[in-house]
Amino acid sequence: MAVLETHIFKAHNNIYIEQPEENYRTREIRTEMVFPDCVNENTGMLVLIPGYGGNIDSHVFRKMREVFAEQYNFITVQCDYFGNRFMDSNEPEEMRLIADMKNIVNAEIYYRMNGFESEDEFNDMGLMQALDIVSTTICAIYEIINKGYVFNTNRIVLFGTSHGSYLAHLANVICPTLYTGLLDVSSYIVPYYLTHYRNLTIKTDKITWTTIYEYLIMKEEKYRYNDNLYNLSFLYQNIKNKCKIIALQGTDDWMVDVNEKDKFIS
Repeated sequence: MAVLETHIFKAHNNIYIEQPEENYRTREIRTEMVFPDCVNENTGMLVLIPGYGGNIDSHVFRKMREVFAEQYNFITVQCDYFGNRFMDSNEPEEMRLIADMKNIVNAEIYYRMNGFESEDEFNDMGLMQALDIVSTTICAIYEIINKGYVFNTNRIVLFGTSHGSYLAHLANVICPTLYTGLLDVSSYIVPYYLTHYRNLTIKTDKITWTTIYEYLIMKEEKYRYNDNLYNLSFLYQNIKNKCKIIALQGTDDWMVDVNEKDKFIS
């Protein structure tokens, strides 16, 4: 039977604050790990990375952590990476209150979300999030070794969806010899919401509610670095990739041009 563990690992400092020294000592990251019943020299590590609409507590990812551990001999690892909590798809409290009003019928409401992030943590869509994934992977390796386990370090795989698979690529670029496999489900080459508002629409019997997210990284240029450092096509030109990449891409994905993605993967 799989063994579920919660760990609080020391995390990389916040690169966006001016005095990171205290951050080095205090910043931590919650990580969920699931160990298969028998860890052996064939056991690999699978790092799960959600994108928009998912997080470390999502039912689907809790299930995936257990299923992949039990059925495919992986130690599964997932962290609550920098800014991920601002990427969920929860119904706003205001929506529930309006939906409960008796006189509301067929209402169409647009709700602008801004000011919900701060310099301490925000959806940076790039390096900080990828650094959390890399540092969590390394901390998880140390945790496995400290338990006295021997596992297959040639079987460390990244698995992400949408923005999560984009971050998987960034992690592979940061540590091009750490990961041996990458499962890319619909990643873009450049984060879509760097230049677009995120509109999330939820429909009920009485209302159609659209939340418009104005992310800090889109509005505040001081947190943006060189545009090339968000572009996977540019970044992969500068490393010798040793990771086997398998990509799944929908032909009608409105965020990603399938021909551009095909060229990139090739």
